[in-house]
Amino acid sequence: MGRLPPLWLVAVTQAMSVCGDAFGQRVARVDFKSSRRRMMMMMSVVTAVQIFVLLGIVELTFPRSITGPLYIDDKRATCYRETDIDHRTIDCGALANTTRACTEIECPAQGPFTFWAVVAVHPLVLLNGVLDLAYYTAEFQLYREAFGLLLLVIASLASSFLVGPVGDLFHLPKTKPIAPFVYILGIGGALLTLVERTVVIPDASESSGPAAAHETSSINAAESQPLLKDSESGALSPQAELPAPSLWRMLRRSLGLAIPFTVLSIVYALYFVTQVYFNDRYRLNVYGYTSVDQVLLPFFVYPYLFLIDVVPALKRAIENETDQKESFGTALRGAWGDLNIFTMFMYRLLINGRAMIYFYLSVQYDLSLVYLELTLMRIMFSWLGSIVLILLVPRLIRTNASERATALHPLNLVAKAIGSAAIVLSLLILNKVI
Repeated sequence: MGRLPPLWLVAVTQAMSVCGDAFGQRVARVDFKSSRRRMMMMMSVVTAVQIFVLLGIVELTFPRSITGPLYIDDKRATCYRETDIDHRTIDCGALANTTRACTEIECPAQGPFTFWAVVAVHPLVLLNGVLDLAYYTAEFQLYREAFGLLLLVIASLASSFLVGPVGDLFHLPKTKPIAPFVYILGIGGALLTLVERTVVIPDASESSGPAAAHETSSINAAESQPLLKDSESGALSPQAELPAPSLWRMLRRSLGLAIPFTVLSIVYALYFVTQVYFNDRYRLNVYGYTSVDQVLLPFFVYPYLFLIDVVPALKRAIENETDQKESFGTALRGAWGDLNIFTMFMYRLLINGRAMIYFYLSVQYDLSLVYLELTLMRIMFSWLGSIVLILLVPRLIRTNASERATALHPLNLVAKAIGSAAIVLSLLILNKVI
């Protein structure tokens, strides 16, 4: 492989992602008032219905030339009855011109009405649901920390080193090595866009005197929920507790950060690698894969949330304080009451559209290059999107005075501009523009 995705397509994809995240923040912060569990309950249902209806219409009405093609190793693959109807795992290319030759057919349409046959024969595709649950759990654990946003981004960047090795475990084509200088420049720039001087403006109603601002050096994750984060949980990020002067407490806290960080890094890499593996091995194209990933989501989310609810230790460890006070049934009834169909629909439409382009990029271009470019571009676009929201539509996600002051602080803007310049330079070098 070794092909680079076009930068314009990466940019368009991440612009779509930022728009989706804006709706996601509205859903999390305003509609569900930071109740992660309620949001997950409705998100899984809405996204499953959305994909089933929209891709179902596409599968039934669009020509097979659109819904059926499969691309392997950058080329359009030939379809066979044995592999694409019977879903047998055989190499039909190797059997050509023999008495056991496979029967060539027009590639069948894929989507929510046909993916069930693939699941029945190849249940490993259900791994995606497990990865979703691992992602949500690990993400929330990190967001409980004051430096949670930074750790999430570092985990995303760290997984760029894992895409190649994990791909080797699945016997995927070798990816193109990336020059260390590009990594250093891109990752350094990404981290620079996150470091901020936080401006805290107390609520006048809680202050005995006039509201005054003060500044502290921190990461944009402590005082309030980060804007346009790569998150579907909507969990607030409380200040980290000071560790007790106990070796055991310190060790437990370190493990409490290391475990979810490692899980997220692995999950990020697995998400992209399994897309290519299921495409090449089980012949799931973008319509089939998206249907498996989203239509089955409630069947993973609801048992997961119910299990947490009935096991007190899990509930204390995973849920935030708001969700811990509600039973499963109360949360479900409240979730239906909180649901805003329009904002949730737009949120999932944009995020699912992004995911489908991710799939296309993953199977058409070099996986390591795709992952690194998408990650760096997303980090840069996220803070730019935050500024746009704060300046133009602050009421969309109800940004507060502290968030606005922090985002527009001159030192923060300079740091983000320098970091973004480093990201752009790394992308230009990677694409051999300079």
